Amino acid sequence: MIPEIPQYYKSQGDPFEEQFNEDTRLVMEVMEINLTPGTTIFHKKANETPYILLKNKNLKSLMVGGIRSVNSGIKEQSNEIFQKLEDILEREKMSILKQT
Repeated sequence: MIPEIPQYYKSQGDPFEEQFNEDTRLVMEVMEINLTPGTTIFHKKANETPYILLKNKNLKSLMVGGIRSVNSGIKEQSNEIFQKLEDILEREKMSILKQT
């Protein structure tokens, strides 16, 4: 059973719109997030990689999981996965900043 999201949160997109074929295994990742009123939840996809964006006036947070690569070598897999992450960050106008 999926818990109901309180009405004061807005959600854009459908996290369960994935289409599966006979070769697909269902995998679920569960996260608990304490949201403040006014937070919008965006369910998005970039190049077949689903992700969630949380946004309000003080916060922009990205959650990505289950990124896969079709390459066989570890270096090629790493390059492909980091490229997918970079594409998502660029799309959302986000970057990784060094904290001092």
